[in-house]
Parts: sequence; C-alpha cells; structure tokens
Amino acid sequence: MFYRSARYFPVTTILDQPTSPTSDSTVAETSHALRISQLHKSFGAVEVLHGVDLSVGVGERVALMGRSGSGKSTLLNCICGIEPFNEGEIEVGGKALSAMAPVGLEHMRRQRIGYVFQSFHLLPTLTALENVEFPAQLMNQPSGPRR
Repeated sequence: MFYRSARYFPVTTILDQPTSPTSDSTVAETSHALRISQLHKSFGAVEVLHGVDLSVGVGERVALMGRSGSGKSTLLNCICGIEPFNEGEIEVGGKALSAMAPVGLEHMRRQRIGYVFQSFHLLPTLTALENVEFPAQLMNQPSGPRR
C-alpha cells in the first residue's frame, strides 16, 4: 500500500545508450518526481512486483507500507536503480532508468535519491544527522543546502 494524504492506494503485488547525468533543473521541468508504470520484477519463478503503477508529485510525501515479504524493499531497490526490473518503466525526475548507463544510475542515486537501507549501513562514529549529511559532504555540497 502507498499512504498519501490520509488515503491508501493498494498495490497488486506480493509485494544502451549512456545518458548524460540529470541536472538539478530536471525535476522542476516535470510534474512528477517519480513515475512508475506497469513495473514487474521476478526472482526466478516468483513474481514479486506485478504491474505496479505510481506517480509521486514534486514535493509530495508517500509512505510505502505492507506486510513482510510484500515487495517493499524490492520496489525501493528498483526505484534506486540498485535492482534491475523485468518489465515496465521507472522515471526519476523525468529521466527513464532503463535508458541510463550504470554511471548515469550512480549519478542519479548520488544527486537525487536519499535512501537509508533496511540494515542501515551507518557509520557508528557519526550521529544520525552526520550519517545523512555524509554523502552531500563527499559531493562538496555546502552545509546550508544539506540541511
């Protein structure tokens, strides 16, 4: 289920050419920060994501909820370009992931997506805020925009 503004959106799941890196103006040019259409993902004979559709507008907040094993982490991994999908399309900031070379996916993850993994992978010597800020520091982003 997707939770958005006090409404639930059930999802039917159990749940190349290199492109240039996305610019910061890309999201402003499209009405959607994220668009997923007819996404399918299987692990062998087990179909985990079956025809997922979702559009998230710029500035909109969405919570992804479901029972254990329903495909939430798989969906997030597909959105981040970490996990390849079998069919469908994912666009982040108006750019299709399927058209991106690995270096384009890396750039998109670094510039556009913040993701705390289920097992965290945090640096134990840093505070929670410092862990979140760390990737931006690696990109030499000033502290004002990081916060």
